[in-house]
Formats: sequence, C-alpha cells, structure tokens
Amino acid sequence: MRFSKIKQNDIANGMGIVMSLWTQGCPHHCKGCFNVETWDFNGGKEFTEEDKKYIFEQLMANFNGE
Repeated sequence: MRFSKIKQNDIANGMGIVMSLWTQGCPHHCKGCFNVETWDFNGGKEFTEEDKKYIFEQLMANFNGE
C-alpha cells in the first residue's frame, strides 16, 4: 500500500482530534477534488512496518492519556 500523508492531531477530518491517514491512488478524479496529489497510484510513500508502528504508538499514547 502507498500513502500520501499521516497527520497527527487533525481537527478537520473527524470529530474531535483525530489521526488521519491519506492513502495514495484514486481512479475517480472527481471535479473539484482537493487532494489531487493523491490520484497517482505510484506517488506518495510505501507503507512500512515503521509507519504502522508509529501509528499504533501514537494511538496508544492518546488512549493511555499520555
């Protein structure tokens, strides 16, 4: 899987403060899309075990109130 961005402490894409993961590659190309940079299936970065570890560490830190 490829991804465009991992955004910690996102207040625009969910209720409250959330973490967002933008995946890479979209065949729809909707008119007015505000994430055109995510259309390319070869763009972004390869999702790695380190990325997965980072996401889970951040989620657990928030869950544990750190």
